Amino acid sequence: MENQLFALVCLLWGSGWMFIKIGLSYFPPFTFGALRYSIAALVLYIVMRINHLSLPTRWEDAKPAVVFGILNGLSGAMLNWGGQFLSSTLTSMMNTTTPFFMAIYAYFLLDEKFDKYKIIGLFMGFAGLMIIFSGGSEIYAKSFWGAIAVVVQSAIYALAATYSKKYKVDIKPMQVVTVQLMSAGLVMTLLGILFERNQPIIISTMGIISLLYLSIFAGALAFLIYYYLLTRIDVVRISYTSFITPIVATIEGVVFLNDSITLRMILGLILTLCGAYITNILSASTQKQESSQ
Repeated sequence: MENQLFALVCLLWGSGWMFIKIGLSYFPPFTFGALRYSIAALVLYIVMRINHLSLPTRWEDAKPAVVFGILNGLSGAMLNWGGQFLSSTLTSMMNTTTPFFMAIYAYFLLDEKFDKYKIIGLFMGFAGLMIIFSGGSEIYAKSFWGAIAVVVQSAIYALAATYSKKYKVDIKPMQVVTVQLMSAGLVMTLLGILFERNQPIIISTMGIISLLYLSIFAGALAFLIYYYLLTRIDVVRISYTSFITPIVATIEGVVFLNDSITLRMILGLILTLCGAYITNILSASTQKQESSQ
């Protein structure tokens, strides 16, 4: 059962990149994110109430989730803005830089040391990113700045994840995620009001399907499964979702959206994923073995 659910989470999150690209054809980027996060928060809130849970009332409990949500809202804004100018395949590839930013933040915020594996992995990730950036005709003008925006969103999201790891609270994961999504939805709503007041929304079947998929399936449902798996399987194993989802996104982008892909982009992705594995999985496993000796 756990294996099937693990595969489902990878499929849901991996497919999300394709639906982001589709949705951005019909919605302004900040408005799209605001609707996505708000609907997901509403679904999770309903599930939370069914399970007789309420929103945290103490600021000490809610603060880490609120801060994460604000940063996640800014991250989502950069992702959606940059994703307008890139293929879903290239966007998902750029997002693989998140683990490297987390390793850097963890050094400064969590006092996690750099070992030889993290250093090697960071260099591999940087090299892979440079190979992707040098991939040819797609990265130029607005596409270049779109790629920069997606890398910046990875840095912001990594900061949010590191912050939440530093400041843990004693409330249920569903309560945490609901507050995070509510906060992110509020940030995106404010950005939409400020910058997209006169931009049109195109009502279409594909646009609605994309929004609902990202909100309900890649949002609320995927998070519920993810936190269920955290109680059933090893944390290291579930972290492999970070390595599988870009592969799913790349395959779907090429097959369903006719995304162009070059050998250089594939090599860059492989190098980046290998670097992320060395930085996060291999380094953590080595440190765990050394501490147990």
